Amino acid sequence: MGSPLAPSARRVSRVASRLPGTTRLRFALHGGQRMIVLLLVLVMLLKSAIIFLIVRMSTHKAVALETALSLAQMGEFSFAIFALATSGKLLDPQLEQMLIMMVVLSMVITPFYLQRVHPAVSRLCCQEEPHEDLTPLSERSNHVIVCGYSVVGKIVARDLRTRGLDYVIIDNSLKHVKEGLDRGEPIYLGDLSKKPVAEALSLENAQAVIVTLDNPEKKRLVCETVLTVNPDAVLVVKIMTLEEKALLADLEISNIVDSKQEVAHILVERALNPEASEVHVPAGEPLM
Repeated sequence: MGSPLAPSARRVSRVASRLPGTTRLRFALHGGQRMIVLLLVLVMLLKSAIIFLIVRMSTHKAVALETALSLAQMGEFSFAIFALATSGKLLDPQLEQMLIMMVVLSMVITPFYLQRVHPAVSRLCCQEEPHEDLTPLSERSNHVIVCGYSVVGKIVARDLRTRGLDYVIIDNSLKHVKEGLDRGEPIYLGDLSKKPVAEALSLENAQAVIVTLDNPEKKRLVCETVLTVNPDAVLVVKIMTLEEKALLADLEISNIVDSKQEVAHILVERALNPEASEVHVPAGEPLM
């Protein structure tokens, strides 16, 4: 049994076929805009669901959801697929135009909704931090908070431990947290860009906060939260590029460490003072 909309669709098709190419595209967009929006929503939801399920296997829910939503957009490679399908007569030209407009629309809206992904996920999704484990930290004071447990974070933690300083590590990667727990580190799963986590770590009573994260945007969010909870915090941040430094320029950060610049200074210093180049590196487990 045919659809009651079929005669109308055929009339739209006949009228559209008589229009010039550019006008026909505008006509197709106007006549099929609901279908384009519907397809866009369905495809982005499907892509987000697949990415969420894959990422969820290795990390917690909030990170998986934020990653899935951030990668939901359709890319330029779709144009090549549509062109090949149309040339092989696998795809109707008018349907191709609708699909192209769908991809273009997804690319247009992506910059706008990406700005709202993190705040939205923060409100809608409850992080899987072990709050019961963070509770005893609320009375802690004069400790150092290390944000991030990748290679630099591991070195920082080892140095603090060697110096006998009280410290705690926070990381939102389940893999890094498991590594730290296996090594007996005081590490917790959580996101320091979230105010409740910062407060649970007794940030207002901390001696210093060391941020070793690599992601520039995440780094800024963490710094903003730290300075919101404790405007007088001794905040030390590792950066890799001048672009990162510019991104943090408007924040009252105590010390920004340019890792490349610091390494360059050390290389020159060691070259000029070779007898002073021998330093003691504490023995310990491999960092990688």
